[in-house]
Amino acid sequence: MAIEGIIFDFGGVIMRTMDRNPRSALANRFNVSVDTIENLVFSSPSAKLAELGKISAHQHWQNVARALEASEEEIPTIRQQFFAGDRMDWNLLDYIQSLRQQYRVALLSNAFDDLRLELTGKSSPTSAYHISVSDHFLDYFDEIIISAEIGIAKPDHRIFQYVSTKLNIPLDKNVFI
Repeated sequence: MAIEGIIFDFGGVIMRTMDRNPRSALANRFNVSVDTIENLVFSSPSAKLAELGKISAHQHWQNVARALEASEEEIPTIRQQFFAGDRMDWNLLDYIQSLRQQYRVALLSNAFDDLRLELTGKSSPTSAYHISVSDHFLDYFDEIIISAEIGIAKPDHRIFQYVSTKLNIPLDKNVFI
């Protein structure tokens, strides 16, 4: 069976935390562990709702701030500091671009409703990520699937079926990285 599609995750694959010091400093500021901060942002009930698009990213960050006993005004700083150690793997993106000569390529991410704006450089000045991308980021992929936009998140098998349909490739001819 030949592979026809390659599906890449965003967090931990294309965008990785390379420097944990900003998260450590944030945790120290609020007198909690780094694990606590990461769980609030990525694994809490609020995060799961935001990944499914049931609440907005902004509402989720309000919940994070409440849990940290921070003010609403502190949200942009908390977001920026949380992601300050994350870096885009531009070498991987160049490789992904080369794969498009032979394969259909998709980005599939369990993410909040603001990720597409972040990826296109159209986010607010208080952007959570320090991506420094442009409109050209979308050109690396044939399809970009964000869980909050479709209301399904990994590991639900339906999201893999969804991306396969978008790529117009049978499910068993895709590989997920």
